Amino acid sequence: DRTSAALGEGEVRVFNFDAQAGDQVSLMASPVDPGAIDLFIEVYSPAGELLAVDDDGGWRTDPVLVGLQLAEAGTYRVEVRSFSGLDTGEFTLAIESGAVYIAPDGEIAGSLDLTTAPQFTLEADDLAVYSFTADAGAVITLEGEGISFEIYAADGGADYTVEQNT
Repeated sequence: DRTSAALGEGEVRVFNFDAQAGDQVSLMASPVDPGAIDLFIEVYSPAGELLAVDDDGGWRTDPVLVGLQLAEAGTYRVEVRSFSGLDTGEFTLAIESGAVYIAPDGEIAGSLDLTTAPQFTLEADDLAVYSFTADAGAVITLEGEGISFEIYAADGGADYTVEQNT
């Protein structure tokens, strides 16, 4: 589910979604103009308790929460603001059911099967976002001519090592 909104200086935009106990959701807020707003999201339980926050856990400086476990049934609240409180502009909030990775355009990222050697073609200014699962210590090789790769851990952290050959 995607929703677009505008954010003014000092404003907080509030969104609600309903869930059942045990549901998982993934959320991402992304500026329409990439990099124009450094967004920040907070998720609150039906009782008003702060459950999760994120600032730069996703692509670029976009906030992303993947697979947030919801303990109770009810209406959850999501608050979106700029990190500084000064940024303004339009953004999109994506809320998806389950533990899925959401691309900057709000679409669910494709999954890569690492038992094969996936190949795809990108045109100028294309963006491809994929997720994959690998064991600790696994070596993943990404090759491409004239393209760049950004790699993010599921929790937005950097619990991996990247070696880059140029």
